[in-house]
Amino acid sequence: MSGKEKTSAIAGKTILLIEDEDIVRVLVRRLLEENGFTILDAATLARAREIWRTAGQSIDLLFADVQLPDGSVKELCREFLQDKPGLRVIFTSGYSEDVIQDTKCDVPCSAFIQKPFNPRELLNAIREVFEITK
Repeated sequence: MSGKEKTSAIAGKTILLIEDEDIVRVLVRRLLEENGFTILDAATLARAREIWRTAGQSIDLLFADVQLPDGSVKELCREFLQDKPGLRVIFTSGYSEDVIQDTKCDVPCSAFIQKPFNPRELLNAIREVFEITK
């Protein structure tokens, strides 16, 4: 099965993308939409909370930069998981996973992807997170 076919098996899922760097957010959004995902995006924690209030139950995956100008996603992740315990989570950062380890939530299906990442790495991480929780 090719990478595209594997991704198409989970296409249609809704992803909340939280990334403060405009160029990264735009490129990731485009990549994910081209692979069949529905994307809701936010550049701040405040905007992510607004989106969650209106669409939280339809969100299948949170893909978030660990540190944003208005704070850490740690508390936000905990809030979202209280509302939706089955939420899948992938964190990303320009810092190494060791440096941000204390920021990660204890989410059994969570993953970490180091920046910079290529499209294949991101799509594989998303696929793997969904496979873990089948």
